[in-house]
Amino acid sequence: MIGDSFTWGQGIEAAERFSNLLEGSLGPRYEVLNFGVPGHDMPQHLEVLEQVLPLKPDFVLLQLYINDFETPQMRRPRPHPLISDSAARGWGVPPCCTTWSTATGCRFRKPTGLAESYVRYLARNLRDPNAPNAQLAFGCCDSSSRAQGLPACHAASSCFR
Repeated sequence: MIGDSFTWGQGIEAAERFSNLLEGSLGPRYEVLNFGVPGHDMPQHLEVLEQVLPLKPDFVLLQLYINDFETPQMRRPRPHPLISDSAARGWGVPPCCTTWSTATGCRFRKPTGLAESYVRYLARNLRDPNAPNAQLAFGCCDSSSRAQGLPACHAASSCFR
């Protein structure tokens, strides 16, 4: 298995890692190796893949999380303040308080357009497979798998539809 901190099992006991649970489910005839590295993203996953392939595995599972498809050109959404910094200062309120960062504030800002959800941000950038960010995000996986002679497929979450 190749991936990031989710693959590695950051913050959980080794016995609870997906790789260990999978190996237990498959039985003693199978060995599941965990090559998860916290903080890695798609290009780094593909570097690990190149290091793993000489081991001649029967199967490689590239475990991805939603943020693995972000590209350097994408900019994460930032909330808009509810009032301007100058108005906040005039009222004697620190500007950092004007973004209303509580859960209530987030629930208010997204439907009103004052903030964009992370899922919507990814869908906006990656939904169209011909869009530049989608080509970059999925293309590096495609070109790497083709170079290695491996089949590849994409399964996108319903949030991208």
